Amino acid sequence: MIEPLRRELSALLPGAFVRRAAGEESLFVTDAPRRLETAARQATLEAMAAAGFCIVCTDNRLWTVDLTDPRWHSLVFDPQWPVRCAFPAEVRLHGVYQLARLLAAHPAPWPQQPLQPLRAVFKRLDAPQELMRVAPELTAHCARLLRKGQSLPSAAAGPLWLWLNNQMGVEPS
Repeated sequence: MIEPLRRELSALLPGAFVRRAAGEESLFVTDAPRRLETAARQATLEAMAAAGFCIVCTDNRLWTVDLTDPRWHSLVFDPQWPVRCAFPAEVRLHGVYQLARLLAAHPAPWPQQPLQPLRAVFKRLDAPQELMRVAPELTAHCARLLRKGQSLPSAAAGPLWLWLNNQMGVEPS
């Protein structure tokens, strides 16, 4: 899930590194401002904005890159996402299943959904071990949000159902 976005961003930033960001404040980090000439920088920023990426320059001359709100919306509200999956027989998948169930049970309007946990899920859909490791932490975080009366990143439920179906070898219907 994150890899196609990284490849798309890399194509817009030839010669620069593009990596998954360490924190949950953005999806990617790149050293493009260090590699781009001043004249090319504005054109690159415009191309990235047109592709649905938003950029923040850091103090150490790196860019953090995330998706614009319309790009996030088109990504998370894909009509192809499944609405549920069977209970996984493999114990290693139970934490992700629990997270998906919690998110699906608490739908929220898109503008109210917190992006940090949503990013945490999307950044790990291509990394099964990481997703299984952070799923219990994300479930606990979501439980705290619920206790405070706040919305959950329910848009992540569909991608998690698809991920679980893929892990269990279930073909999309």
